[in-house]
Amino acid sequence: MKKIFLLFMLFAVHPFIKGQDLSGLEIPYKKFNFGAKIGFTSAIYLTTHFDIDGTRIVKAQNNYKVGYTGSLFMRYNFKAHYIQPEIAYTINRCEVYFEKPDFKQGTGKEFSTLRSELHSIDIPILYGYNFIKEDIYGMSFFIGPKIRYILEGQSDMDYSNFDQKGITERFHRFNLGFTGGVAVYLSKIFFDFRYEQFLQNISKKASYDKELTPVEDQKNLRLHRRDHVLSFSLGFMF
Repeated sequence: MKKIFLLFMLFAVHPFIKGQDLSGLEIPYKKFNFGAKIGFTSAIYLTTHFDIDGTRIVKAQNNYKVGYTGSLFMRYNFKAHYIQPEIAYTINRCEVYFEKPDFKQGTGKEFSTLRSELHSIDIPILYGYNFIKEDIYGMSFFIGPKIRYILEGQSDMDYSNFDQKGITERFHRFNLGFTGGVAVYLSKIFFDFRYEQFLQNISKKASYDKELTPVEDQKNLRLHRRDHVLSFSLGFMF
């Protein structure tokens, strides 16, 4: 809906700017452009293998949480097409909760929650096409691969109401994914909407403190998951 509204607004202002002196306001299409953007993310996990001691959790519920992103980019333009490498610092937040598979009869259902805040350095390399490019406004779509490096030391995980105590998790530092989206331009300012999907499991190993965990609760944990991310950014190009 937001995309449609912005596109409508761009066409709505066209009659008022047509024929005006647009010197200095045109989108700065050069051979090379540089820019920066900041925005918000909303992440959700696809729980591919989520089980406790071989009992698979099949009804894990995902909750979107707001995260943040900021990036710098360089764009190489050729006619209506462009190649755009970026480097971004991203904080993705997500929450997964599920019914514990071994709750005691008569006590009602019990739920466990996994909350995550993943900090990462992201490097997407995008191919884009400007299908609207006139005066001070334009619109393009883009798609491309993305490499992510998870900053394990800065990331934070919280495991609430697990039977295992002192849970720690190691991550696969490098992840490969793809991203695609649409950008709307108004002079040197643009709005960027994109969807990102990572192809690999981020969880390398989950362990816990056996000294704090009762023997009957010392069970194997598999918390394998991939994340999907929606983002909205505001940027400036020069």
